[in-house]
Amino acid sequence: MVCYARKSNLLKPSGGISGASLPCIATPAGFLFGNCQMKTCTTCLTGKPESDFYAIAGRKTSRARCKSCDKKAIDMRRKANLQADVAQVLAAYGVRTGIIEKQTICFTCKQEKPLDKHHEDYTKPYEVMWLCRMCHAQMHADKRRQK
Repeated sequence: MVCYARKSNLLKPSGGISGASLPCIATPAGFLFGNCQMKTCTTCLTGKPESDFYAIAGRKTSRARCKSCDKKAIDMRRKANLQADVAQVLAAYGVRTGIIEKQTICFTCKQEKPLDKHHEDYTKPYEVMWLCRMCHAQMHADKRRQK
C-alpha cells in the first residue's frame, strides 16, 4: 500500500532538500503525510507504516510482525523457557569456571567435532551431554516425534 498523501497527490514537492521526506502522521482517516510504505502485521493483522516493523540486517525488507507484536512474542518465549535459559547460562558459567569439563568427542557418534551442550533435565544445569550439531538436532527431532 502507498501513503494516502502520495496516492491522492496531496503532498507537493517543495524547494527543500532533495530526497528529504516528511514522517508519516497517523489520523483517523489514515496516514496522511510523508513517504509511508504500509505493511500488514501477520500477527495482529493491522496495517501499519514500515517504520513500525524491525528491519532485517542485510535485506531491504522488514520482519513480518510489527514491533509491538514482536516484543510480546519475545516476552512470552522468555517466560515459557525461563528454566532452560537459566540452565544454559549456568552451564556456560560452569565451563568457564571449570565446574564442567568441556569435551571434544560427541557422546553419540564418538567423533571429534565442535560440540553443543545438551540438557536432559533443566533442573540439573551442570549435568550436560556434549553432542555434535547433527546428533543434537537429531535428538531434539526424536523428542518432538515422541510427543
